[in-house]
Order: sequence, then C-alpha cells, then structure tokens
Amino acid sequence: MTAFNFKKSKPAKKKRSMPQKKVNAKDLIDPVLYVGGLDPEKYPNLAQDKEEKVEEEIENPLNKR
Repeated sequence: MTAFNFKKSKPAKKKRSMPQKKVNAKDLIDPVLYVGGLDPEKYPNLAQDKEEKVEEEIENPLNKR
C-alpha cells in the first residue's frame, strides 16, 4: 500500500472591490429628462469641418494590356 501525501487546497481568495468614487449630486443628470446642449466649459465644441478630398484614380501598370 502506497501512502500519498495530498496537500489541502487553500480556499479561493475573494477579489477586493474598488472603492467607489464620490460623485457630486450636481454632476448627476437624468438623461431622460435632460434637454439641451452640453456645458461648453466642460465639453468644448470641436470643429467638424467636412473637407472634400478629390481622389485621383491611380493607374495600375499591371492592368494595362
């Protein structure tokens, strides 16, 4: 008869939860009731100009016959 030395397994460690950040009540906005634009100081507008680029067709020398 052979004797086996089995080690007892350790219980799984619990994951630590990260502490939640404190949020001011004025920073919370109900998205359903919110009507209007964003605060311009907090979210500045970025220029969204549409530039028309003219693309030239490049002739592939392998396509010539």
